[in-house]
Amino acid sequence: MTSKTPKRQSWSISGCYATWRLTIAIDPPEYEDGDPDTLDWPEEKIRPLVDHFGQVVDYCEIAREFERGGVFSGR
Repeated sequence: MTSKTPKRQSWSISGCYATWRLTIAIDPPEYEDGDPDTLDWPEEKIRPLVDHFGQVVDYCEIAREFERGGVFSGR
């Protein structure tokens, strides 16, 4: 039984308050008969998470601007 390195993918958003980064790591399953050569990304399952990440960043940026008394200019 061998262990493979997790597959990682990152997304970054440059905002006014910070540069936001989401990194997802998928650990491949361990197989008794050997590991598969590839680990496919389940894009249809990850896309909603990435979209939600963008919304969270927007809300955090808006809240920060509101606290500072400014107007949110968007990203």
